Amino acid sequence: MNARDVFVRRPSCVSLWVAPAKSILSRTRQELELEGVPPPKNPQNTEDAYAVFKKVHQKGACTYTGRVRASSHEAALAKALETFPSPDALWWWIVPEGQIFRTEVGDEESLFEPANRKVFRHQSSFNTLTLMRRISANAAEIEDHDHES
Repeated sequence: MNARDVFVRRPSCVSLWVAPAKSILSRTRQELELEGVPPPKNPQNTEDAYAVFKKVHQKGACTYTGRVRASSHEAALAKALETFPSPDALWWWIVPEGQIFRTEVGDEESLFEPANRKVFRHQSSFNTLTLMRRISANAAEIEDHDHES
């Protein structure tokens, strides 16, 4: 909920996915071209579900591509590259599905929910600049008066 309220900055956010950074295996196209898929660090005897994300445009977001089952992050990346070939992908993210937290319709209200009912005023409604000029003018008058005394 905190990620939604901090990063989305709008009420009614649906399907924001959050995972701990340490659970994400990220590889760029250049890393894959130069180094290939890294060898598995912690292979398990069982296979888990991994979510696969890729980014194909610099300005776009990472998009969910699908899921694979594998014994490690690295094995999941190798399987993702076979299952979802994409030479245009700028980078890939592999995340264990058990580490992803998602918002759903009906989740707790956003911290910004009260803003829907708040009356907003245009910045020109706040006379800060005029007030600051008056304060400066008054301060200058007082200073001039003190110098004359």
